[in-house]
Amino acid sequence: MRKVLHGRTLSDDLVVVLLEGVLNPRCILTHEADFPVEPPELLTRVLGDAIGSFVVRDRDLILPA
Repeated sequence: MRKVLHGRTLSDDLVVVLLEGVLNPRCILTHEADFPVEPPELLTRVLGDAIGSFVVRDRDLILPA
């Protein structure tokens, strides 16, 4: 499991995932400011705009495939 994104190490409660789908595409990507989706870097981004990208998520929010 990846513990680094864009050269930044993640804490134990976070995980890097390839975002392939979301239940609610209008939810805010909570870690965008610290681990931005490239490009462009935004202060806030909705999950629907990050589909197909590697993102940082809270480990306890990940649903099994």
